[in-house]
Amino acid sequence: MTRREFSFSALATAACSAPFIRSLSAADTTFTAGTKWPGWEKGHFQIHTIHTGVGESQFLIFPDSTTMLIDCGDFDTSVNPTRLNPMPDSSRKAGEWIARYVLRTNPNHDVVDYMHTSHYHRDHTGSMREGWAPSGWALAMKFLHFNRAVDRAWPTFDDPVRPSDTPDHIIDLLKYVYSELARRDGTVIERFRLGATDQFVPMRNSSMASDFSVRNICANGRIAYPDGTVRDLLRRNGKFSVSTANWLENEMSCGSVFSYGPFRYFTAGDFSCRVDFEGGVAYYPEVDLGRASGPVNVAKMNHHACYAMPSEIVRDLRAQVWTGCVWNTVHLSDDAMNNLADRNLYPGKRVICPGMVAEKVRSKAKAAGRAWINDVPESVFSGAHVVVDVPPGGETYSVSFIDARDESMRINEVMHFRTADRA
Repeated sequence: MTRREFSFSALATAACSAPFIRSLSAADTTFTAGTKWPGWEKGHFQIHTIHTGVGESQFLIFPDSTTMLIDCGDFDTSVNPTRLNPMPDSSRKAGEWIARYVLRTNPNHDVVDYMHTSHYHRDHTGSMREGWAPSGWALAMKFLHFNRAVDRAWPTFDDPVRPSDTPDHIIDLLKYVYSELARRDGTVIERFRLGATDQFVPMRNSSMASDFSVRNICANGRIAYPDGTVRDLLRRNGKFSVSTANWLENEMSCGSVFSYGPFRYFTAGDFSCRVDFEGGVAYYPEVDLGRASGPVNVAKMNHHACYAMPSEIVRDLRAQVWTGCVWNTVHLSDDAMNNLADRNLYPGKRVICPGMVAEKVRSKAKAAGRAWINDVPESVFSGAHVVVDVPPGGETYSVSFIDARDESMRINEVMHFRTADRA
């Protein structure tokens, strides 16, 4: 899809009054509330958090047009009473909706350079559940081609141990997808390399992205710090100290920090939960992850901001903008959201941008007097794709809220930030 196909006449200008939101300048006029999304521009770094209401997916475009799809989830919510509605609707499964979104925004048409699964849960991968058609990656690959696939435990899927078999058959799904992609597209499948700064790199024109980099900070129950040290979350005193009964997939999530000049972005799948060591010692691994990342401008909330995001990681990340995917009304739990909004952890304004805040959740938060609801833009209440656009130099960036209720790519609101205003 060309930039010409994205062109659309301006209908309105963004009305932004909060002090941390910057006025539109001549260079920013392509992102305007009420108009159609104009597309990617050379030299820009974009982060698209795609809202489908049933899983998680992010589409990234590097400054040189290298592309990366992180996760392609599809959770069967048909029997879940706390589910959100699929978006745009239930006529297609999420894997196809995600692929269609990529086709609308990808400067390289149907070719994606990197596919990356953060961890083995169906709301990030899709499922081959018995009696339920293959979904997620297995469906998206019908519409998209991938040059390279990065998996947390390829090729044995057993680091640190093999996940217990589930009705979702996620390992079987990934094996099928990787095999078909290798046969059809010549896709190279490789293992996620903890601590690496040369795994996710500009593949199309590196000279256009000399100040762009990606550092892998967590995977398989381990955290890599900037000084090169690695902490194994599942071992104490050098010994593996967690039984498989107390081992969860969320702590296995891969995470990375993307940098473009002074701009920084954090994403780490569902990295969260509690680890119970032998002897009754409990440990919450998120408390150390923020130190591995350091302060960022934009951060994806761990585990859908659901019983996650303890004060330590919020304090260390200090994000101006928090993004995330939600598919359930139990997501955006008060413990996580209260921490994200807590000015005692770090000062200054911030915006919390999940893909949706259901009316039930909003009403409960307002009735309880929760301050965090005041940090959530109304533009996401009914469902929105949240798109971060970072121009060359990384000194400024914008956040656009694109209506997820249809495929019009209509921008509902635009916010503008200065990177240097990070707390």
